[in-house]
Amino acid sequence: MGFDLTRVSPADLLFLALGLIVLLVAIARSSIRGTWTSDLQIPWPPGHSLNRFDVVLAAWVYLTLGLIGAVVAQSFFSGDPIASSQPAGGAVTPSAATLMGGTIGHVASIWILCRIGRDRFDGGARAWGLHVRRPGNQLAVAICVTLAALPICYGVLNLTQWVMEAGFQMKPEEHPSIELLRDGRGSKWLITLTILNAVVIAPIVEELLFRGILLPALAKWLKSPVTGLLLSSAFFGLIHYSVPKTVPALFVFGVILGVTYLKRNSLVAPICVHALFNLKTVIWLLLGWDR
Repeated sequence: MGFDLTRVSPADLLFLALGLIVLLVAIARSSIRGTWTSDLQIPWPPGHSLNRFDVVLAAWVYLTLGLIGAVVAQSFFSGDPIASSQPAGGAVTPSAATLMGGTIGHVASIWILCRIGRDRFDGGARAWGLHVRRPGNQLAVAICVTLAALPICYGVLNLTQWVMEAGFQMKPEEHPSIELLRDGRGSKWLITLTILNAVVIAPIVEELLFRGILLPALAKWLKSPVTGLLLSSAFFGLIHYSVPKTVPALFVFGVILGVTYLKRNSLVAPICVHALFNLKTVIWLLLGWDR
């Protein structure tokens, strides 16, 4: 068993080629300018006074408020989960009611995380990274980083899938949201909420937590921005354990997002990268280009 490029869609090949071009241009730029040392250096996060309670609270609201919202919504509205091809015990596709409740819970999480960041970072929310300076430049950087991340994450994902299949005879599972968008099952509300969560809510709440709070806290406590970057990225990958094949690729993606935050001193940049990365997946699934 090996990699089969015939299974890759023409649209994916185009984006992978563009990503490789961006990577090659970045490498050539650093080589010509002789800036390898500074380019590879990981900056320190902004100054802050985050404590353990802040980090525990941030993790708690991220992990529980969405679940609480989903449970409360399901208790008020009827709607059975849509069947998933995943085995019993895995994640299942929620009903529109539970997804709406979960969305409201995550919006509340975003508000709490923003309050923590505003209060604990020296200089407030702007110093934390919640600012939009030169939006055109921010968007251009986000597009380039997204393109560069695609071939790297795609390669890690396929390598992981190959190891799981060839080495452990495991059939990699898909996330229920991917099944939902690929097959077009469920109501328009359910599909719309799934897209909203993937492209808007998840990028914001996850970047605020993992890059905005966890990375700076770990970097300060462990006295190393590199260690903070790697550990926060590891937590980011492991939180998606319900689909094991994505964990290594998401760890790598987390490193890319973390470097983007630290280099740009902006949370808006990794949020945009995360949103564009997910948007590409959503569009591919809706148009059937992932087959």
